[in-house]
Amino acid sequence: MSHAKKLILSITLLFLSFCGNVAQEGNYVFLTIQAVTDISIPADQVIFRIDLSSENESAEIAFKIHKEKEIALIQLLKQLEIQDSNIAYSLLNINRLTNSRTDVKNYRTSQTIRIKIADFSKYETLQILLLQSGISSFKSVFSTSNIEEAQERGIKQIVASAKKEAEIYAKSLNLTLAIVTEIETRLGRHERGGEPLFFTASSEDNSTLLDIPQAYKSSITAQITFRLE
Repeated sequence: MSHAKKLILSITLLFLSFCGNVAQEGNYVFLTIQAVTDISIPADQVIFRIDLSSENESAEIAFKIHKEKEIALIQLLKQLEIQDSNIAYSLLNINRLTNSRTDVKNYRTSQTIRIKIADFSKYETLQILLLQSGISSFKSVFSTSNIEEAQERGIKQIVASAKKEAEIYAKSLNLTLAIVTEIETRLGRHERGGEPLFFTASSEDNSTLLDIPQAYKSSITAQITFRLE
């Protein structure tokens, strides 16, 4: 993971598109540039989503089974030394279910837990321990701990690119850029891992796919308004 930490704020602009709109208000001419881009950031953590549930004809038994799974989960998280700050969870819910064909009434519990791990060596161990504890409903995605700072840098880049585009529009109208009067941005997040940004896997027998750093992808939509003179 040393390479990933060094490059964690290396942003790749995957796609950048512009469209412009010119409007006149009073004595001023305003140019609005709309820009959309996707950024790709090296992932430095994995987010686990674990779904705990149990079902039984008795609400008490369903609740008891669920609590047993919950205790087992807490124990394995302590075993892996996962900090409380990296754990988020929903409240336990229990609902009554009725099978319309058999008229059998059951009770089902449900609870979602999100776990964040930065040490990729715990990834496979966590999955095995979950299965050994009778917890089989879970999935994981790549993520990054630096998304806010990376998106801030991405916004600065997209605004700078929009300014260059605006200068082209202004020149075609025999005008010059004066000031930026308004900036609106919208951020989108896509936690699913993508193509490797760089390759660090060794030829040793114990190397795994996790040795190939993955990308966390996010999108930025910006609308920048310039006043022309």
